[in-house]
Amino acid sequence: MAYWRAEAGDVSTALAEFAALLDDQVRALGGDHPHTLSTRHELASWTARAGDVRGGLLALEAVFDDRVRALGPNHPHAKATRDAIAYWRGRSGADGVDDQGAGGRGGGADGEGAL
Repeated sequence: MAYWRAEAGDVSTALAEFAALLDDQVRALGGDHPHTLSTRHELASWTARAGDVRGGLLALEAVFDDRVRALGPNHPHAKATRDAIAYWRGRSGADGVDDQGAGGRGGGADGEGAL
């Protein structure tokens, strides 16, 4: 529901809903559950889309590290987060985008909506 609310333009309400969902998922599923990690990815991506690119990037970098640790560096969800980081770094003009993972986080395509 939060995703579609954000797509409809009510991003601030959607961010609050993503945060509430995340709290529930951490409590019920744990921090490394794939659904929890996906919600973190969405919350970070929408944070960036709402204008807090720095905050979104920091959150995406944290979820990327956790996805790599929990799922492995070649898992499609880890790759989607790496791509989202590259996208937002490119939009913000940040340097250091490469394909190295944690240090550079590179990737390629637009990471929005990857999950």
